[in-house]
Amino acid sequence: MKKYIISIGLLLIFFLYGETVDEPSNFYKKVQPDLNMRTEQYKTDVTLKTDGSYLITERIKVNFLKPRHGIYRNIPVRGRQSYKDKENKEHKFLYYADVKLNLDDVNTSASYDNKDGNFILKLGDEEAKVNSGNYQFSYQLTPYHQEKEYHYVYYNVFPGQWKDSIPKGSRFTIHFPKKISLSQVKFYTGEQGNTVDASSVADIRIDSAGRRITGTLTKDLPVGWGITCFGDLDKGYFTSVKRPTLGREILTAAGLISLVLIILFLKFKKKDEIIPSIQYQPPEDIDSAAIGCIIDGSADTKDVISLLLYWADQGYVFLQHKKNEMIAYKLKDLPAYAPEYQTYLFEKMFTQEEPFLSTMDVPERMTGAVEATKEKLKNYYQDMIYTEGSRTARFISSILTMIPIALFMILSTQYGILSEKEQHYEMYMFAAVCIGFFIILYAADHWYSLSLEDRKRDLIIAGTLCIGALGIYSIFYMEMVKKQKIFNFAGVMVLVCIMTAAGILLTACMKKRTKQCVEWMGYLVGLRDFIENAELDRMKVLGEQYPNLFYHIFPYAYVFGLSEIYADKLEKLNVEMPVWFGNAEGDYIFRAQYMKDFHQDFNTSISIDSSSGSGGGSDSSGGFSGGGFGGGGGGSW
Repeated sequence: MKKYIISIGLLLIFFLYGETVDEPSNFYKKVQPDLNMRTEQYKTDVTLKTDGSYLITERIKVNFLKPRHGIYRNIPVRGRQSYKDKENKEHKFLYYADVKLNLDDVNTSASYDNKDGNFILKLGDEEAKVNSGNYQFSYQLTPYHQEKEYHYVYYNVFPGQWKDSIPKGSRFTIHFPKKISLSQVKFYTGEQGNTVDASSVADIRIDSAGRRITGTLTKDLPVGWGITCFGDLDKGYFTSVKRPTLGREILTAAGLISLVLIILFLKFKKKDEIIPSIQYQPPEDIDSAAIGCIIDGSADTKDVISLLLYWADQGYVFLQHKKNEMIAYKLKDLPAYAPEYQTYLFEKMFTQEEPFLSTMDVPERMTGAVEATKEKLKNYYQDMIYTEGSRTARFISSILTMIPIALFMILSTQYGILSEKEQHYEMYMFAAVCIGFFIILYAADHWYSLSLEDRKRDLIIAGTLCIGALGIYSIFYMEMVKKQKIFNFAGVMVLVCIMTAAGILLTACMKKRTKQCVEWMGYLVGLRDFIENAELDRMKVLGEQYPNLFYHIFPYAYVFGLSEIYADKLEKLNVEMPVWFGNAEGDYIFRAQYMKDFHQDFNTSISIDSSSGSGGGSDSSGGFSGGGFGGGGGGSW
């Protein structure tokens, strides 16, 4: 669901700036060290302007372990930003940044280019190589974003993707246009997404005037680590906000967009019918997390958590239920052929020093582990689930579908005299259509991981939101026409609403599975049908034939979203507890509540604590390392 909500930001940026948005190609990649250089010193001087732009001077001293031309710096100019305000509300938006290099302040030969979402600056002579260098360059970075209200400093003072450790003694300075207090800002360090307090690696101080903060590293920053400054500077700190405009002629693009949607639908619509086969045994060569990823094309938290049940059933883990906690004990190592995402999570959960994991005390080593596992799982299977062309077509279509109604609302408001309250009505109705649209896409992709009741619920909610919001908007629009508060484009309005509704339906049917995935799905849908619909008498007979069958299936019922239904059936069958599960009460008969407790304890403790990272405090507002503007990385060339 989150990826489609983020598409709202992509949609609006597409309107306002007339170009698609790509994230830097290296943004999520693990940093590989540059073995050809050693950084001797890194200094960053940042001046924050009242228009929200940043003036930056960087001084980098390096020794080359073998002769090199010089260094390069890549500065992200496109990306997504996330932070939490004082009310603990999470804000996510897309941005791009205008980077202007000050050529007068570059102390060596320089060339630059915009490529793959980065401003790439190369320093050094292409015709000569050197053994060391002391480089200085300055530039202005002006971020453009969709936030209506933004009064934060959010900048990466040390780049998290620099291909060498940043040495002890390196320094950063931030100049503010107005007085602030050190309590208004926070500094985070670590790899991308971490919220470790940077005071653990740097001595950070503010001057007596309250307009300059300095920080000096007290230890080396490892490769892949950066430092990010985040602070709420209070409303009114920035004096100007850029508002792009749209011309009337863009409204005619609605027809072209509909034509594109039809062409994409005809080329990438779902064709292969999934034919369920009768199954009551889990697949032998695919684990539960993989199944969860295959059935809906995404890696979810429940897919990752299901691996504990899978490992337990395979004899690698023992689960113990105690009062107010669940404990997982390692019994033996995973086999060498286990996929990387399994091995990664297993090693995070169980170490030689602590071969167990309790939900009451989630260790620091679990920070980011669930999110990283989801990413590895998705990367492992994504090319086997949906065809690359249909994934791209769905993404493009999900943006294009909302452009006609968004364009009409924006343009009609621009040329009208609506009050602030009336403009809010339009925004609420547009949001309702978007949310309904995204629920439809979510339901289409997660159809086989939702119960029958959840499917009906999602479709009813989505239909009510989409059709209801479009209908209410039509009435609202005509009422504004009647009151002479907006121009009368009723015919265009009706056409736009029809195109939006048609686009939603076309987009939902535009994601095509690979041939391999269709074969998998026939097996998995049959297994899912058995879990959800099998009668108790039939299950009892199968249980007598295959004594361990019920618990082999449990991890898969978990990722299908049917664990509670399945657990209730097992309780009615009065079966014994699995050998890999212990409980404080000493029960030998299976009780559904134990599995519900497993879900509750691990989902809340492991997925939240380990994915969100440490940090926090009484002030809930905050960002994370690598989350701000600027940053990027670089190395030698």
